[in-house]
Amino acid sequence: LGHGWRLFLRDGDGAASAPADAAPPGLRCITLAVLAEADGVLAAWFERHRCSAALVRPDHYVFGTAADAAELSDLLAQGLAALHR
Repeated sequence: LGHGWRLFLRDGDGAASAPADAAPPGLRCITLAVLAEADGVLAAWFERHRCSAALVRPDHYVFGTAADAAELSDLLAQGLAALHR
């Protein structure tokens, strides 16, 4: 699914509410609605962690999760701030 920052979304609604200037550069959004997932591993992960979005760092570790649009905006801002430390 590529390198760099990735934002996994349970559905596509979160992508529209996330301002591009508040996100890490080169952020790639991936929604479960368009990802052909055969075994439901990601869907189960979202359910288990009670979130609708997960921001993944370039080293493939989860930076953080968000349950709604407000948390997603905060999460993206935190990701951007982490790059400027």
